[in-house]
Amino acid sequence: MPHFLDIPSSVARSKESPYALLPIPYESSTSFGKGTKRGPAALIRASQEIDTVDEELLLPIDVPIQTRPSLKVAGKTPASALQTIYRSAQALHKTGTFVLGVGGEHSVSLPLIKAASETHRGLSVLQFDAHLDLRDKYSGTKYSHASVMRRVLDLDIPVVHAGIRSLCEEELDLV
Repeated sequence: MPHFLDIPSSVARSKESPYALLPIPYESSTSFGKGTKRGPAALIRASQEIDTVDEELLLPIDVPIQTRPSLKVAGKTPASALQTIYRSAQALHKTGTFVLGVGGEHSVSLPLIKAASETHRGLSVLQFDAHLDLRDKYSGTKYSHASVMRRVLDLDIPVVHAGIRSLCEEELDLV
C-alpha cells in the first residue's frame, strides 16, 4: 500500500512518528452517492502527486507522518464500526500521537472527535459542510452521516458550522 505523501516507508511505518494518518474505509448511511469507502485509498494515492516544498517558505515539507493500516469496519453495524474507530483513535491519542482520520462518510468523525476530546480538554469542532448534520436520527439510526454533529453536541462539545446551504425543520428548531 502506498504511504501518505509518499513518505518513505521507514518513517511511514514508524510508531515513533508524532502524527498518524488513520484510513477509515467506511460506508453505511450514505444517502445520495456511493463510494465513500474508497475515499481514504484515493486520498493516499492522490497524495503521491503533491509537491513537498512549501511555496511561500521555499522549504521542504518534512512531516514524519505514519500511515496506519486501514481499519476493518466493513460489514459491521454502525455502533460496532464507530466503536472500532474510537478504540483505534483512543489508543493512538494515549501514545501522544496526533490522529488525522480520513474516512468514508461523515459519521466517522464522531469517534475521532470523542477520542480527541478525552486527550485535548476544551476541544471544539469547526465543521465545513453543506449540511448541519444535526438530525436526531436519519434512516432509522442515530449513527447516520446526517446526525453526526448532533452526537457531537450530545458529548457537550461545541460545534461551529461553516458553509451550510441546506437544513431541515428539525435542525432549524435545534439551532
